[in-house]
Amino acid sequence: MSKILIVSELFYPDKTSTAHILTQIADYLSENHDIKVICSNSSYSSTDCSGSDADKPYPVERIASGKYNKNNLLSRAYNLVRNSCRLISAVRRNVAKGDDVFIVTNPAPMLLLTALLKKFRQFRLTILVHDVFPENTIAAGVVKNSKSLSYRILLSIFNRAYSKADNLVVLGRDMRQVVESKVSSAHKKPQVHIVENWADECDCPLAKTPHDAISILYAGNIGRCQGLENFMEVFSSAENRDLRFVIRGSGAIEDKLKSTVAEKGLENVDFGGPYSRDGQFEVLSGCDLALITLADGMFGLGVPSKAYNILAAGKPILYIGDENSEVALMIKEYKLGYCFSPSDHAGIKRWLDSLSIEKKKEFEEMGSRARQLALTRYSRTEILKKFQPIFS
Repeated sequence: MSKILIVSELFYPDKTSTAHILTQIADYLSENHDIKVICSNSSYSSTDCSGSDADKPYPVERIASGKYNKNNLLSRAYNLVRNSCRLISAVRRNVAKGDDVFIVTNPAPMLLLTALLKKFRQFRLTILVHDVFPENTIAAGVVKNSKSLSYRILLSIFNRAYSKADNLVVLGRDMRQVVESKVSSAHKKPQVHIVENWADECDCPLAKTPHDAISILYAGNIGRCQGLENFMEVFSSAENRDLRFVIRGSGAIEDKLKSTVAEKGLENVDFGGPYSRDGQFEVLSGCDLALITLADGMFGLGVPSKAYNILAAGKPILYIGDENSEVALMIKEYKLGYCFSPSDHAGIKRWLDSLSIEKKKEFEEMGSRARQLALTRYSRTEILKKFQPIFS
């Protein structure tokens, strides 16, 4: 069997999306390949993960990782560089010529270091693109000027690193378009494969919500790339008294959103706090519509994994983002919800004000289609099969 080193800062038993996805990929590939995982010894949900490694049928090597504030940019940047250096050191000790190295794009410095190491160790490199760096720093507002010399130098460095891969695995059609443009000048272009995220298994029945309100739920990271401030501004101007907006999760702009709600006196907005991955379907079951929103400029830079678990919960999607993105294309193709551009404030407001309790029947029909799609097209079994030919 061929040897594959899977490298991810976050891994089982961490419950974040990256850890969950990489763990299930490792479990699947271990059925036909010699797998070793290199990851961190800590997580967002646990200070020490080392005791869990006996649960896995493959060896797991963990590097030491310090504590940091993920909502503080300087603290986060320092941790990314430190962990990347420690991870690449572990890869260097373990990899041999002809091996496969499979990395994810977080942390971003790891991408540069792995591409550099590949020149000396001659392994095959596959990159799972969860975030497109440095373009996502513009969308997040971290970098203000995409024409600055420093940004253009950074873009050139990362584009060359992406070009060193043998395979690039992207999450959707929009991301493929962006990534292919990043490696277009490469002498030997990597193969670009679309492997979508998948829906977690959900045994819960399709739930009916209370009849006296239409509940819109946002569940997930309350971060800078999500565009939640934009939606909150529009929602606060809606005149429809049947609407409720529920926010579950935590993140960098959570306090800012809470201040906006307090200042505007919005009595139909509730913050429910963080929730565990195991409790996600219980959270989703209480809404009529599940909101996915991405800031302007996020086209092709990420595909929210939550979209597929919303399908599994049997809920329609209210999507606010680029209307040519993967999630928007999926919604339109299978009639799974509603799509708006982030700049269409007037259109979103009109739609919100047009909603009535009678719409719940339409929501339920969309939810049934969504659930069926999660069980077939986007099931874990069907999606994971797409990794096999990449490593065969």
